[in-house]
Amino acid sequence: MKLGRILLVVGGMVAAGAAVALVVYGRPGRVDAHELSASVRFHRALRVHAPELSVVDWDDDRAARTWAARLLEVDDADHDVGAVLPAFGAPPASVHDDRVHLLLAMVASRAKESRGLPADVLLDEAEQIVLDELDASLVPLAEAVRTYVRADSGRCDALTDVEVDEEPDSLLSGIRGLLIDGAHGCCAVRRGDLEQARARIRRTASLAERLEVALDRVPLLRAWARFSAEDTDAARAQLDAVEVEHLGEADLMRYRMLRSAVAQRDDTLLSILDPAWLSSIVVEGVVEAVGRDAELAAGIEDSDTAQAALRFVDVEVRLVRQARDLHPLFDRRSP
Repeated sequence: MKLGRILLVVGGMVAAGAAVALVVYGRPGRVDAHELSASVRFHRALRVHAPELSVVDWDDDRAARTWAARLLEVDDADHDVGAVLPAFGAPPASVHDDRVHLLLAMVASRAKESRGLPADVLLDEAEQIVLDELDASLVPLAEAVRTYVRADSGRCDALTDVEVDEEPDSLLSGIRGLLIDGAHGCCAVRRGDLEQARARIRRTASLAERLEVALDRVPLLRAWARFSAEDTDAARAQLDAVEVEHLGEADLMRYRMLRSAVAQRDDTLLSILDPAWLSSIVVEGVVEAVGRDAELAAGIEDSDTAQAALRFVDVEVRLVRQARDLHPLFDRRSP
């Protein structure tokens, strides 16, 4: 499949393609609204009221607070609605196309602002993907996005063992591998599986290097993998290759933890890795890879659907900020 036919963005991450559905909104076991988290009920209510929300002046913080309070009160979680993005300027489309554009734009927002949309909201959208309903050529991409969202949300029990290309021959193949290996690496860390974590993190580092992304962080991943294999000298050499001045705060903390562990031969390896940190490397790496591709960037700029998805997510992020102020348990996860 040529890149020009599917424009994938993560961080802009939206799919843009004529008459192509990457996701199907089946209704696999609709959950009773009372069992949903406040954030998911809020999100579903926002979908219902999308036409009204699309014409609000969001430069007025009072409007955001008023709407957030209203959406927290309404009981719309069980209401089925069709495509929501046309209200934000997208051309008419099936709900299936609409949902994948929205889901991928939500994943993109996690790369820019981890405290933007709650994990439960992304998971609620991701669980609507029905792989059996997709064109066979589209299954690998949809599967990778869903795998990433499940891992980022802590739903490691829902992950399946998916094969990835050891030698990806395209940008999309590399992105798919980075999402899947990174996701499984996160879950291996969560369950304390050192061997699996090492294997997945090694592959994540290799894919990032092949895509030429997260290059300041790749030595940190390799240092951890080397140290976990009891190769202290190689781990130290990787740490020596880190350009510390280019590290962000979270990266610098991991660097210092690794330095200390290597120096003291500390074996508390899994405690050094934070799944959220690893997840951020993955999604930010995908953003970086896609952002450098001129064809994809041009397609995003020209796509009314892509821009509508980004506008919808921007509105939801604004409303979520207000909802957190109004509802002290807004981010509490579903049981």
